Amino acid sequence: WRDSGEQLKRADQIQALAQRILQQQHQQQQTTTALDPTDIDLPSLEALTGFLPFWDAGVGPFDLQPLPTEEQLVLDETRKLQTSLRQLTTTTASSSKDDDDDDDENQTSFWQDKAHELQVTSQQVRWEGYREFIYFVLNTVAFYSYMFCILVWYFDDDANKPTHVQYIMFGLDNAAADWHGNFWGDLMWTIEPIVILGTPY
Repeated sequence: WRDSGEQLKRADQIQALAQRILQQQHQQQQTTTALDPTDIDLPSLEALTGFLPFWDAGVGPFDLQPLPTEEQLVLDETRKLQTSLRQLTTTTASSSKDDDDDDDENQTSFWQDKAHELQVTSQQVRWEGYREFIYFVLNTVAFYSYMFCILVWYFDDDANKPTHVQYIMFGLDNAAADWHGNFWGDLMWTIEPIVILGTPY
């Protein structure tokens, strides 16, 4: 549940950043678009620069070079991030000379592409949030259903079953509660891997 909310919040932040870039481009300001460093979070950075932490990058099976130390990996990654952030957050004054028109067009195209990448990432993160919510619902139903089987084991006498247990089991007798509990639990845990395998992200 919390993961779902965080993903949806991140999707909104990325979408807002993409809209801000497009708005600045539409206004045709006298300086090229630059981002506020506080606007760039990890999902935005991944979309804008293709950044991938070294611990997630893995090692190629045919890579015969000796592996660098963790300290060296951190230093190399820090340099890459600083270079990427400097490119995204530095504002360059636009020239009025005709010779610089191509550079201005390249800058405009660059930021339009970045805005599109952010929008795609926003959609992906949003669907991941929806998927986490689906996981939460499926597992909630599954665990509640399997709880019926536990209650049937401990309260095996229908005639002497406590009132609150009857409410929890929706008034079903033990045989029906045991069957429905197993059925709905198995069904939810059958749907979950289908969702996992069928998701495009």
